Amino acid sequence: MKLLNIIFTYNRPKTQFAFWDTLENCTSIHADHTVVIDDKSQDITQSWLYSHCQEKGHDLLLRGKNQGYSRNYWTGYNMVKNYEPEIVSFLESDYVFRKNYMEEVMAVFEALPDCLVVKAFCHRDYYDRAKIIPWFKQATIDAFGSPLNSAENLYVEKELETTQGKIKFMYGSHSCGCVFVNWKRLREICDIEKELDPIIYKACKENQAGTVIDDGLISSAIAKIWDKKYNANSERNEESGVVFISDYSLSCHVNSGGVNHEGITEEGTSTVTVNFPQDYKNFERK
Repeated sequence: MKLLNIIFTYNRPKTQFAFWDTLENCTSIHADHTVVIDDKSQDITQSWLYSHCQEKGHDLLLRGKNQGYSRNYWTGYNMVKNYEPEIVSFLESDYVFRKNYMEEVMAVFEALPDCLVVKAFCHRDYYDRAKIIPWFKQATIDAFGSPLNSAENLYVEKELETTQGKIKFMYGSHSCGCVFVNWKRLREICDIEKELDPIIYKACKENQAGTVIDDGLISSAIAKIWDKKYNANSERNEESGVVFISDYSLSCHVNSGGVNHEGITEEGTSTVTVNFPQDYKNFERK
């Protein structure tokens, strides 16, 4: 499968080094192309990225002015069409990846042919926000339109038999910054330019105005596409095109929620403590 990585970076060099180390060394399945968009980092990140991307042959966009999350996301999303990929990852650079993470992504796509998105279950609090925060559910419905995109309908743990063994997973809709999309399958079930592009554009534009949450742009939009095609069938109304690997997850979001680890301090940023596996090279599913 032709794999494309779209990676968003901004500051936090300590976690960034671990991100690249695990991204490149914890799998035998490597991207055919990698695109990196740095949003005007204020530390050593841009100079390090320049050297690393030259060495690895990655495409690199270094912003001269900070543009904000949504504008960079829209830029990265639009770059996909230049590469004709089969699988696309949208990744923020403050994750560390578990051993064989990409092998499990591909195993889930193979075992669930209708699955469009595989992602890490990296925010334990994310799925309760619709119940706890009054505006959260309505904001996501306003942005993405699907009544199925609500935490109480999904997020029931199941077990899947795959070529990588049994994997625990949940159907969902929203996500954060570690998302793998079956672009080939997505193209088979929808006209991306006419159906998906307007949803992503609307969410990014409204986010610039501060009216939409940052997280979940691509997965929530694709969940809406999946709902439209499949959920006329009432037998499938507890499913979704978005699958979360929940058994210790694919990755650890070191600067936010995520799997609990001993914290370290990320110096030179506003982040005080992060959930960072001290021995991150041996971060394995239990």
